[in-house]
Amino acid sequence: MDDVLDAIRDGKPDFAPGVRRRVAFHEAGHVVVTLALGVCRVGSAAITSDGGHTEILQDLTDHTVEGLTAMIAQALAGRIAERLVYGEIRSGSGGSRDSDIALATHVATAIEASFGLGEQGPLYLGEPDRVVGGNAFALVSSAVRARLRMAEETAARALAANSCTFERVAEALARETYLARQRIEELTRDLVKTPVFDWPEEHEPHMGPLQ
Repeated sequence: MDDVLDAIRDGKPDFAPGVRRRVAFHEAGHVVVTLALGVCRVGSAAITSDGGHTEILQDLTDHTVEGLTAMIAQALAGRIAERLVYGEIRSGSGGSRDSDIALATHVATAIEASFGLGEQGPLYLGEPDRVVGGNAFALVSSAVRARLRMAEETAARALAANSCTFERVAEALARETYLARQRIEELTRDLVKTPVFDWPEEHEPHMGPLQ
């Protein structure tokens, strides 16, 4: 196990206890929300040399609006966990193309601009990354923001319903710095499944006949 931890940390020194604990709560948020919503299976969680990492074993989400919203909630769960515990969020959830916020924005934009599942109905504006960086984003930006907010609420509800499990996973990760799949299963035995929050009525996609 020491060799595994050394590889994870890449030979760099460990974080100060306060920082390690915060990273642990962030990653525990990803773990608990992912399992509570049934988005994917979690292979491991670790505190790494550059922060933390939650390994997703397999995508079990069908590409319905509900399934995709659950995927967004899983991506945003770490920042919501930090807000619940510390009352504020670090910048670590964003800032790069492979960040939590980037993934969440990509999926929310895909719903609205690429998959034909959004407020505009069966409309294709392009690949999500191109839409976000282009003029077409103005057409879907309010719906994308609403989906992100709804996913954050979903994550918050899942964590609130599993507060004891959430704290248990976080404390174990802060102490052990690496949780394998079997260890995660032990820590989440009493997990409460949480449904995806309903789409706000004022933002429901128009499903009537095309005009």
